[in-house]
Amino acid sequence: AVQGQLIRNPFPNNQIPASRIDQGFLKFAQTVLPKPIQTGVADRNALDLTNVAQNQEEFTARIDHNLGEKDIFWARGSGQLLSRSGSGAIQSLANFEDWNTVNIAGSWVHTFGPSSILQVQVGRVLVEQTTGNTFRNVSESFATEVGFDPAFCCSFRSGNRLTPNVQVTQFWSGGETQSYNRASDVYQYKGNYTRIMGNHQFKAGGEYNDHASSTVNNDHNLGFNTPRTADPQNLGRTGSPLASMFLNVPITATRRDFFKNTRPGGVLGFFVQDTWKATSRLTINIGLRYDRTYIPPVGFRDDRT
Repeated sequence: AVQGQLIRNPFPNNQIPASRIDQGFLKFAQTVLPKPIQTGVADRNALDLTNVAQNQEEFTARIDHNLGEKDIFWARGSGQLLSRSGSGAIQSLANFEDWNTVNIAGSWVHTFGPSSILQVQVGRVLVEQTTGNTFRNVSESFATEVGFDPAFCCSFRSGNRLTPNVQVTQFWSGGETQSYNRASDVYQYKGNYTRIMGNHQFKAGGEYNDHASSTVNNDHNLGFNTPRTADPQNLGRTGSPLASMFLNVPITATRRDFFKNTRPGGVLGFFVQDTWKATSRLTINIGLRYDRTYIPPVGFRDDRT
């Protein structure tokens, strides 16, 4: 600084000396960036021809069985597995998306006699999604090999080891991310008992729906732009984001380690009901229902959420 003004001396011949080039980012570029090609467009030297692939599998199952004269059992199940992959913005980076959905249920009906029946049911609904980007053909330790601090790249509470997203303004950007969302994970337990006594049909039952969810968002970014290598007195016409990267002078750095699980919670309900056929033309329904919602608390001490 001279007289309160920041001054940078330009490199001779406007070229970065080899001794000043950051070897980590040099390896990063040599590993993940494709070689330039002729595209027919003056300021474009890359063409991403990565295919988009999708695989989808669906399944259904059904069981009906009479266990005896007084017992009937049935079960139903359906689900879907979907995976999609494509480009993550550069050829060496793959984008992926995986979905898993499951819906299953079972029921058992027991007849005690001509006037009373018990039904017990269970069910499960699961919806989960995993999305992200991952580099192709690099080692698991690639992020630390190119110089990223393990505390920045590799200490996510989920256990993920990810190479940060390097954003070079006007040139390219790309890095590894991963997000997991289990939006719905419900177990349902339900029981109903019916008994007929004269002109009255009594019903009583209850159910509990246990709900849990989980969300993981792991990503980190390093940004390089023009001002970090520009002449402070001539910012509009000097500097290069690419030079900023090779000199390892980022302008921004962010990191997100969102990792949340919920503890048990859900909805508990009970009911009683009397259907009274008072006359051949008059039926009276009287009932009472109670529901209690338990909001699932967020976080566990063991996994620091």
